[in-house]
Amino acid sequence: MIQKMLLPHKYKMAGVWMTPLGFVNWAVTQSGLFDNVLPNGGSWQRTTILAVSFFGFLIGLYLLVFSKERNEDEYINNLRLKSFQTAAFGQLVFFILAFTYMAVSGNEPANDGQLELFLILSIFFFWIWYISHFNLTMLRMKNKMHEE
Repeated sequence: MIQKMLLPHKYKMAGVWMTPLGFVNWAVTQSGLFDNVLPNGGSWQRTTILAVSFFGFLIGLYLLVFSKERNEDEYINNLRLKSFQTAAFGQLVFFILAFTYMAVSGNEPANDGQLELFLILSIFFFWIWYISHFNLTMLRMKNKMHEE
């Protein structure tokens, strides 16, 4: 990965907090748990909460993926590439399985909103897979170094 594209390491902790908080807030708002708290139905307030939490989740993902590690070296660059390749392969397998399931069962997204949600979640799946693979491999590497 090009070093100029990466953010300083201090932004990684912000991403660690923003990603799950944004996702949980978005999920709770989508489930309707905030509807009792909002005045008079609060459609514009609900929409604002949904937008802020969704974009907070996206910005948190961006900060997690594009922040440098403390010691950024060639091994970590190689690990970033391998994680990206693994996530791409995982997403390809996910799409093949999902579309095969839809073809066999006849159970497919009913309207444009469901199809849009399916595609957005598949994009999130890619980045979550990338972050998981990268961080788990880093953790294994650190544990292996401590054992030696």
